[in-house]
Amino acid sequence: MIELAIVGGGPAGLTLALGLLRRDPTWARRMVLIERARYPREKLCAGGLGERGWKILARLGVQAEVPQVLIAGISVRSRLGHHIARPGLCGRVLRRVEFDAALAEAAVRAGLVIQAGTTVRDITESDDGCVIHTDQGDMAARMVVGADGVGSAVRRSMGLGGGGLRAQVLEVDTPRVAGDLPPDLIHFDASDRAYAGYIWDFPTPIGGEVRMCRGVYVLNVRGGEAAGVPSGDGHKLVELLGAYMADKGLDIGDCRLKRFGERGFEPKGPVATARRMLIGEAAGIDPVTGEGIAQAIEYGARAARLIHERGAAAPSAWGARLHGGRLGWDLAVRTGLLRAFYGSPRPRLEAAFAAAPRMLWAGARHWAAAPQRWGSVGLGLLQGGVGFLRGERPLLAAPAEAPLDPP
Repeated sequence: MIELAIVGGGPAGLTLALGLLRRDPTWARRMVLIERARYPREKLCAGGLGERGWKILARLGVQAEVPQVLIAGISVRSRLGHHIARPGLCGRVLRRVEFDAALAEAAVRAGLVIQAGTTVRDITESDDGCVIHTDQGDMAARMVVGADGVGSAVRRSMGLGGGGLRAQVLEVDTPRVAGDLPPDLIHFDASDRAYAGYIWDFPTPIGGEVRMCRGVYVLNVRGGEAAGVPSGDGHKLVELLGAYMADKGLDIGDCRLKRFGERGFEPKGPVATARRMLIGEAAGIDPVTGEGIAQAIEYGARAARLIHERGAAAPSAWGARLHGGRLGWDLAVRTGLLRAFYGSPRPRLEAAFAAAPRMLWAGARHWAAAPQRWGSVGLGLLQGGVGFLRGERPLLAAPAEAPLDPP
């Protein structure tokens, strides 16, 4: 019986393996990673990676030498204005087909055994461990970590449903066109209040040049996680994204349409049993923005620390460790803000951000895991509070750039 089986070979599962191997190379013979596909495999994703995730990989001694576009700022348009914050390097955009393969290569060099091309069908748990039933036969492990994304087989084996925070996503790749923002910015257009979500424009590296990944994210809330948030049912993603692209002179009919789903984090949701635990999108990511790569990396790093400390007892402690730590707190706060972002308070929240563009600067710094200037944050909160109370104002005709380095 092997000690650990990791199901899923994306950033969460691979970071978990890399974190364990960094702490103790003997994990190479004590664990296996099961991946349904074979590298390099396409993973549909806009590819935005905040510097928090990149820094975690650096601490593990991992350098993913893949094509990427460095991001120096964030642009956001709402019905009340367009603001840009440029705090300096805060993230990067990369292609998951290349990034995941680079992480897998690093893990294999460190000794990880990857059982690729293997589909997990079910998992049964006993007091001693788990039996993983795959299309290649059965495997026994003392514990199983589900890092297998939105359609997690490990999650299903635990009797958990799909969750109450599910998103539909559609993306396309296009050339850059006149009117696109500079390629060191990622842009979010949340000016349509009819749905909970946004349209994005991200620069993306394809074939040695910078092109654009454009997409639409629509959250569908089921249950009581965020009362008053509009349902995603009935919204036609092709029409939403197509109308946005048409304004740029692009025809969505010329593009390959790439659809996928995402699962948001639910603070009270179970993430473990005695022998199984969930990380990455199998456990849940930010439901407001759909951000997940840096969070998956942090999930993996935190799970590695716990498993190294507790061994086979780690799953029993995972829920408390996750919910009581920085990552769980951050995700819980984001889930708690769903109603403010997309429910009835949304117009006043947009007014608050329009009155305090330095709060976008603080958000970009958070994405970068960079120190905040708390005096500036406090002033932004004060200005935002005034804007929240005053309510809506006319739309800005041109983008207003937040201070480069707020005092």
